[in-house]
Amino acid sequence: MKLKKVTKNDPIERLAVSVHQSALDLLARYQAHYKATYGEEIEKSHLVEEMLRDYMESDKDFMKWHATQPAQKPVKRAAADRSNQDDDLQGQSHG
Repeated sequence: MKLKKVTKNDPIERLAVSVHQSALDLLARYQAHYKATYGEEIEKSHLVEEMLRDYMESDKDFMKWHATQPAQKPVKRAAADRSNQDDDLQGQSHG
């Protein structure tokens, strides 16, 4: 299994995404494979997070670029919520 056992417990931020059913089916199969490999259940959200992290960390070009960027300041929760609401409203007005 390419994905290592999940051991981190960073603070959680909610990210809502829509994906194709075929991707959800594969994710469920990967989730079952994780349990068979490590003997533990894993929530889909944790699995997706680790897969995204692994993918980004394996992208050498991205990691080189990332290393040259200044550290980002934490975003205040209320401001982030307003920004997400603005994005949602813009998406609705275009669709």
